[in-house]
Amino acid sequence: MVEVSKKFYVVDCIRTNNFSDNLVVQKIGNLWQKVSIKIPNGVKKYGIYHDYKSDFKEDYTLSVATDIETSNKKLEFAGKYQIFDVNMNIENPIIKAWKQIWSMQINRTYTFDFEQYNPDGTVQIYCA
Repeated sequence: MVEVSKKFYVVDCIRTNNFSDNLVVQKIGNLWQKVSIKIPNGVKKYGIYHDYKSDFKEDYTLSVATDIETSNKKLEFAGKYQIFDVNMNIENPIIKAWKQIWSMQINRTYTFDFEQYNPDGTVQIYCA
């Protein structure tokens, strides 16, 4: 576990559910496509999961954000995080990484979890 303190600037967000929303993959894809033109090249991008109804099986908000000032809507939080490196050399790497995390017996707080997309193409998932 690593202590993390972050401030993000939200570009846009959606509310969805991994299991009861039949359009979840489409909604997430559309969100990323919509915001990608608003975020400068070479800037870290973040997919932030928050406002969980209870856990990953229930409704949550996904915000796409940066750590540079791109909007006036901010998310700030701190906590202890477990960090997972995503293998980007496989098909559907983010989905597979989350499915693996969901199957693990880790104590999660369901406050703010996030994916960090680095300019070099690497991705880490931070679970509170």
